[in-house]
Amino acid sequence: MKRWRELDLRKIETRPEEGQLFVMRIEPKSESPFARVEHRVGTLKKADPRSDKLWFAEGTGSVLDPAKLKERNKLYWIEVEPFDA
Repeated sequence: MKRWRELDLRKIETRPEEGQLFVMRIEPKSESPFARVEHRVGTLKKADPRSDKLWFAEGTGSVLDPAKLKERNKLYWIEVEPFDA
């Protein structure tokens, strides 16, 4: 059975493979009543092949920096099977 795993980009074992489709769960560390959990579907990609920096690319074309997100949020991920339209 699949389960949510904490996203840690520093180790290959604790992150999805580059190009693998997954859901990222973003849980705010803040106790604000306006903070809410988000789920986003996408893949990890390298913007520059000369760099090891990984970016989260959504199907909508937007790109997020997981390292920046992790400063104020807890990040989890779970693999999903690709689907056809």
